[in-house]
Amino acid sequence: MVLTWCARWITKYGNPRDITGTFRCLATSTVPSASTAAPTHEQQRRHASHGRMSGWEINAYGSPQEEVQFNGGIRIPTLKSPTQLLVKVKAASVNPIDVAMIAGYGASVLNAMRGKHGDIEFPLVLGRDFCGEIVQKGLGISSRELEVGDEVWGVVPLHLQGCHADYVTVEKYCLFKKPANLSKIDASAVLYAGLTAWSGLYLTGHLGDLLGAISPVGGGCGKKVLVLGASGGVGTLVVQMLLAEGVDVFATCSTDAMLLVHNLGVKHLVDYNDPAHAQSLASVGRFDIVLDCAGKGTDYAKEVPWRFDQYITFNSPVLKNIDTDGFSAGMYHNAADLVRSNVSSFNSCRGLVKWGYFVPAPQGIAYLQRIVERGKLLPVVEQVFPFANTPAAYERVTQKHLRGKIVLELRTQPIDCSRPYFEEITKFAGCIPAQCGRFVSDKIVSVAEAGVLLDLARAGFTHGQSAGGASILDLHSGALSQGTQFVNIYKLPEARRIFTAQHINVYRHVKEKVQQAVADQFRLRADALHLTHPTFFSRLTNATAKTIHDEYWHAHVDKDTYRSFHYTTLLYLTDYGKDFSGGRFVFIDNEGKHNRTHVYIEPRRARVSGFTSGAENMHHVEQVTRGVRYAITISFTCDPEYAMADPKMALDDDEADDENDGNQTDPAARVDGGSSSVP
Repeated sequence: MVLTWCARWITKYGNPRDITGTFRCLATSTVPSASTAAPTHEQQRRHASHGRMSGWEINAYGSPQEEVQFNGGIRIPTLKSPTQLLVKVKAASVNPIDVAMIAGYGASVLNAMRGKHGDIEFPLVLGRDFCGEIVQKGLGISSRELEVGDEVWGVVPLHLQGCHADYVTVEKYCLFKKPANLSKIDASAVLYAGLTAWSGLYLTGHLGDLLGAISPVGGGCGKKVLVLGASGGVGTLVVQMLLAEGVDVFATCSTDAMLLVHNLGVKHLVDYNDPAHAQSLASVGRFDIVLDCAGKGTDYAKEVPWRFDQYITFNSPVLKNIDTDGFSAGMYHNAADLVRSNVSSFNSCRGLVKWGYFVPAPQGIAYLQRIVERGKLLPVVEQVFPFANTPAAYERVTQKHLRGKIVLELRTQPIDCSRPYFEEITKFAGCIPAQCGRFVSDKIVSVAEAGVLLDLARAGFTHGQSAGGASILDLHSGALSQGTQFVNIYKLPEARRIFTAQHINVYRHVKEKVQQAVADQFRLRADALHLTHPTFFSRLTNATAKTIHDEYWHAHVDKDTYRSFHYTTLLYLTDYGKDFSGGRFVFIDNEGKHNRTHVYIEPRRARVSGFTSGAENMHHVEQVTRGVRYAITISFTCDPEYAMADPKMALDDDEADDENDGNQTDPAARVDGGSSSVP
């Protein structure tokens, strides 16, 4: 199929060096959200109006370590046709094709295709599949199909700018509404590998005959398929697809992946490290398809004793040969390779040898959507990397032997810094954010660590709580709410029994992880950040406020309340909707005197949110209406003068008591910021 396509392409367009790209100007429109009930859509529109976004790109071919660069000033892509959409990316996966393209794989063909569409080679953003939210759409897309604000999953053809950035544009046929039963992490890990698998089975392998190739019906019940490399990104999806269609599945993987693949439902599983594995599979009989997801290539088909009707490999030499030999010689080389492989296979009484490819076909996406919604397909995600740590994700893919997919989580929101904040922060080298903003992540702190800290907070608050709805426990100063006042918890006789060594060790470890996350998200030096006061636990209820300290729901700016703050983080210890109602964290974004939008963060145990502390991040907390909301505010400064050490809370020597006594004659002083001091 690809040989035919390449021949037609050369006939139509000629040599890519003779092609001059021209930009098309087609009628497009930004379609605003039909409702103001979802203010985050308006917030995203406001960011888009600034015209810049963050992303990871390459400006030359080479290795990921050398060429992948962060750019906080990439121009947000514009719609070039009435059937395109602009999507705010929330999560995206990293595939082996991304690493290959960094090294220049497919450059000849892909650059020729880019030239036809008026695009240039560099800078190039990688990334093929994603999950996100529509923020703009062309006039050719009706509201019955897709609407601004819809959560979607999609895939980007290889020759186009990718999705490892805040925003991506795609054609309508590459985008569907996200299945409701998938998280955004899982949704971002399906389509590129899934469409590769679907194409190999149904376009190249004709597993479902003609109907399976032109529609999302699937097919193949009762047939026998051998999957080589069943534990990788494509392999884990292939076996689930085949099992969903009633195919008799055989699979190979390494010793350490046997349990993983077995848990996907594969009963006939062979360890390829076993010297006898080839012969044991030969005894099974003839396979309808042998699907190579392990990169074995066509030569492997003549090395094994298996009988098959079709051997399909995704390790195709087509683009590589064209890169090396040019179009004419490369196409000749490709044809010769395919003929030679099939002649050898026929001489051995085997079947056809074919190449499989990724094809962004809408019927393929519809098929994957159908079996996902039936609960028959769930991606295996090996690891989730924060967007700021994208190079590490590329490095993991480079190492190969993946157990499922690698995913980037883009839960960040870039915002222009307020002028006073920016003027102050620029005084501190290594502590200047690439761009102000905010982020949320569920991957920084473990649920177990959050559980230990919740135990610590509950233990502390058993010895003192506010008479109103907001209680404070500051382990550094010892400040603890008690009635309408504050006491020093370290002066209480029972203080020595409150905190264990595990509490303190986890507290310090979590602080270090959060500090590193802030550095990663805003591209700072971690050693330029210093813990600062106040850093404290909070306990919020629906009790009636007794003092101004209990009125935590007023809007405020942290930098105005606490002079030392430059970066604010919150670690939530209980779950919104389960442990309490109300109590959501709300960012307030001004778009003029009479137009404010709000961005809500729902607390979840072990969820971390962080933001620059200037006026760009005005916020408040909703009043708690039921239950108890526990959280920790962990604050960082760039100014060493405001730095404070970790608390000395061994409480088994007098030195710790003396230090806590001596540093704070008024334990409320460090947490007393007025009505807005409790997050």
